[in-house]
Amino acid sequence: MNTQYKTRTLAFAAFLVAGKHLRLDHVEVTDSLGVFVFEDNGRARQLEAAFHTQDAVVPAQQFYRTVRTLRRMVESGKQRNANQFTTEDSHANQEVTRH
Repeated sequence: MNTQYKTRTLAFAAFLVAGKHLRLDHVEVTDSLGVFVFEDNGRARQLEAAFHTQDAVVPAQQFYRTVRTLRRMVESGKQRNANQFTTEDSHANQEVTRH
């Protein structure tokens, strides 16, 4: 059974994606950082320990491409959230004006 594993660490998320260790489910953006949510098959903690303490190796080109992609996902999420906030604020102002 898969559970979810979440990390805010961009480098570790890129390692997981580039190395095809875990499948990225989605990115949650609630602040200036993103939360990368993976499907975990029970290996996430072991992979995290290996990433921080051992030679966690993935091809450099794939790693940096993945870092850029994940950053874009976070930036898109931040922009989407900002647009949603602006739209909701605009609707609220319209409601106040009507009453």
